[in-house]
Amino acid sequence: MNEKKYRKYFWILLISTTILRIFIASFLGLGVDESHYFQYAMHPSLSYYDHPPLIGYSIRMFINLFGKHSLSVRLPSIISGVLTMILIFKMTSLLYTAETGFWAVALFNLIPIFSGIGSIMVVPDSILSPLCLIIIYLLLKVKKTDKGYLWYLCGITMGFILLTKYTGFIIYFSILLFNLIFPDMRKWFRKKELWLGFLLSVIIFLPVLIWNYIWHWISF
Repeated sequence: MNEKKYRKYFWILLISTTILRIFIASFLGLGVDESHYFQYAMHPSLSYYDHPPLIGYSIRMFINLFGKHSLSVRLPSIISGVLTMILIFKMTSLLYTAETGFWAVALFNLIPIFSGIGSIMVVPDSILSPLCLIIIYLLLKVKKTDKGYLWYLCGITMGFILLTKYTGFIIYFSILLFNLIFPDMRKWFRKKELWLGFLLSVIIFLPVLIWNYIWHWISF
């Protein structure tokens, strides 16, 4: 009964904070960085000088759907915030209880960078947050279920992380450490699923490498 109650509280918190962010995003003018990424969306390319292309592609998709409006530009950030809260709740509930999950999300909403402008402005980090949490969730599922196909999902997610921000590369080291620290995870180094997942991530990132090759590795 307690679990059901806190799941209800979670959805009330999620919906109310999201409505508030949509309202603010609709009337707040675009910031300098947001205008920069809006230009990405208006000029599609395999990649760009300072960031990979996913931020531009995301904005372009919502502009095509809803028109050129500040809310359309910011929808990738708002949706990423929703996914981030759902993933925090799911992972915390998986490891502990729904009550702990609710308080984890409530605490997350009190962090200034998220509860304020950071949850509304569209920046690569907004999209990066739920993608990193998906990796953590998938790794927990691999450890709990021992299902090899989950490495393919890790590879796809890792590819999208690399398409979001170059610093996402350090997540490879997090995965490596996770597998080394837990003895029951080391067996995956001898199995094809882990390496095929890694190959998938490289293939997804390939357009960025091609763009940089054409432009003399200017991003790096």
